[in-house]
Amino acid sequence: MTIFFTSDNHFNHDGIIPRQPRPFRDLNDMNAGMIRLWNETVGPDDTVYVLGDFAYDRDYGWSVEDIFHSLNGHKHLIQGNHDEHEQHAKVLDLPWESQQTLTSIHVDGTWFTLCHYAMETWRGSSGGTIMLHGHSHGSMNRTIPYRFDVGVDVWDYRPVPAQVFIDLAAGQTFEPQDMHGAPGYYGKSYE
Repeated sequence: MTIFFTSDNHFNHDGIIPRQPRPFRDLNDMNAGMIRLWNETVGPDDTVYVLGDFAYDRDYGWSVEDIFHSLNGHKHLIQGNHDEHEQHAKVLDLPWESQQTLTSIHVDGTWFTLCHYAMETWRGSSGGTIMLHGHSHGSMNRTIPYRFDVGVDVWDYRPVPAQVFIDLAAGQTFEPQDMHGAPGYYGKSYE
């Protein structure tokens, strides 16, 4: 079993195609293409954390329920700004294995902080905890070590295994963003 992360799928959102821009002809091509890429990547026994903005609840011939059930894996939702909109309320009603706005999980000896929104500092950042987010579609102006955008627009429209982020973080050097972990700070490594 592998743990994967993704965000900002925006299934059923035709306006995202020209805005990003995404390499799909139309909404049908995008929905079908991203479902295919997801299922080529994720097996039935794998786990996927969707870090927000899963789908728009619009009647374009694709129901959010059908999209959800067509995707492999055990799915968890970290709620994003579009998921919370009343017009997309069916997203919150899907049978997610868990639903939160912020959480931490432990994978292969590494802690991950998961949120739809990017953080400057997070619990355990000075101790190697990795921060994963969405929302920005790869447009963050600043790179902070151990912080990664898991959005589909950054990762070829498919979920990404946890090990990719563990490996990327191993090649980075922690840079304190505040007093935690800064020289002369004698607090615990886990804030």
